[in-house]
Amino acid sequence: MTDFKQEIKNYSPIDLDRLLKTNIDMPDNLKNSVLLYNKALDNIRIKSEDIAIIELKKAISLNPDFCEAINLLGLLYASIKETHLAIDCFERVLKIDPEDKKALEYLKLLDHNYMRPGNVKVKNKEVKENKKSNIKSKKKDTRKDSGSTEFMYYVSNILKLDAAKYIIGFIAGLLVFFAISSIANSVNSKETSLDVSKDTSSVSGDTYKNQSSVDYELEYNKVVEENKVLQNKIEELQKIAQNYNNLSQLLLIDKKVSEEDYVTAADMLVAFNKESLNELEKEKYESLKKRTMEKAAQQMFNEGRDLYKKKQYAEALEKLNKVVSYVDEWKNSSATIYYIGVCHQELNNKDKALEAFNKVIAQYPSSSYAKYAKSRLDSINSGT
Repeated sequence: MTDFKQEIKNYSPIDLDRLLKTNIDMPDNLKNSVLLYNKALDNIRIKSEDIAIIELKKAISLNPDFCEAINLLGLLYASIKETHLAIDCFERVLKIDPEDKKALEYLKLLDHNYMRPGNVKVKNKEVKENKKSNIKSKKKDTRKDSGSTEFMYYVSNILKLDAAKYIIGFIAGLLVFFAISSIANSVNSKETSLDVSKDTSSVSGDTYKNQSSVDYELEYNKVVEENKVLQNKIEELQKIAQNYNNLSQLLLIDKKVSEEDYVTAADMLVAFNKESLNELEKEKYESLKKRTMEKAAQQMFNEGRDLYKKKQYAEALEKLNKVVSYVDEWKNSSATIYYIGVCHQELNNKDKALEAFNKVIAQYPSSSYAKYAKSRLDSINSGT
């Protein structure tokens, strides 16, 4: 009996960061489906198969041809003895891609009798499209890469098509722009003609003027409508570009966190404009903050305190100010603000030193650093 749970472990996350570097026009539905697929794998690893099933269903609804996700969903159903649902998944994959070996293998394991009618269906298709299948097979052999999956190649092909779509849309927008320019020039020419006509023919001038005014109004309305279409296209492209930029940045931050480069990740999060994020991206952003900020704050606090002890006050202040930018409140908040005040005091920034010491006293009155701050205030006020 096949261990479907063990088979699930062979599935790896898709490197979306790498895909985005080579496919900048990745559509939102495809991008989000990959994120959900990767998230499902994370939940499988922590034994949350029920959540993983929900996420895979969402991924497939966003991208109905996501064969890798459908196969994984089928394996999950098989692992919990929902055999009929698993078979439905694998059959769905074969409808999308009759040559999918994984789906055929899984069906054979679940139902030994299935392969006979299944093979007839596949063979009939192969007879009709024999040459086409051979060409596809050759292409697959030449594009194999040690770090890639069949789905990633599928994604790449889809992205190329979508990239072409958006490029064509952008070119169409430019053509509209040039059309508008031509119409405007035409209208200007008509106005010039109208002025010349008024000077040379007083008898027919009024009639021509009336007709030209009508033509001018029609052309003007046409320009206005075409301009609206162009503006909508530009806004659409700007929104797409912003979405891809957001995702690329989040993935890069996630990579830094995985590498335990918490300070770089925290700096990127502080500079990040989260207002344009969609719901899925906001969830990722908040998750990254929870994983990053306190660790980065602790690192900067330790480094700032060490520099402070060495009396390198300007360098210490730079580190400690970063701590404040990372976290509003944490276990060492009173100490951080106190050391900031001392650094300002040593650098002869009296006003900023007073501000920091007063803040420690006001916000953390029962802390030991509040007592130290009062002592510093007395020293500053007495001029000693």
